[in-house]
Amino acid sequence: MQGFLTLKTKGSEAVARGQDPASLESTKDELAREALELAQLFGSTVTRVIDARQRQKFRGEGLLSLFAKANAEIKQPAQKVRRFSILQKIFSVKTGELLPNEKLNRIAIKKANKNIISGMYQQKIQGSPKT
Repeated sequence: MQGFLTLKTKGSEAVARGQDPASLESTKDELAREALELAQLFGSTVTRVIDARQRQKFRGEGLLSLFAKANAEIKQPAQKVRRFSILQKIFSVKTGELLPNEKLNRIAIKKANKNIISGMYQQKIQGSPKT
């Protein structure tokens, strides 16, 4: 299974409070307390989403180890996480990724991220490492 992961940021917290994340300017992509604690658990010093996407300590040694533990408990191979991408976008009703009832708008997310999805399947075809 391929999947998307979003990290809680100061911008996503602003959206949850009904604020415009753009009002936070440069701090909107900074990780929120819970995401920072997760990074520290992995021994990573990342503080922004872009760093989390790129740093091996967070992504490879941290997240992959958690997915491996979860996958060990899953019986159906099709339900195991094989590839993932950390998205930088903040989901909101205003931008269409969330429905008015705060549930994910899967169709909109799939459409907006079609290139990332295609890239994950391309990795599978080329036999690249599963990250």
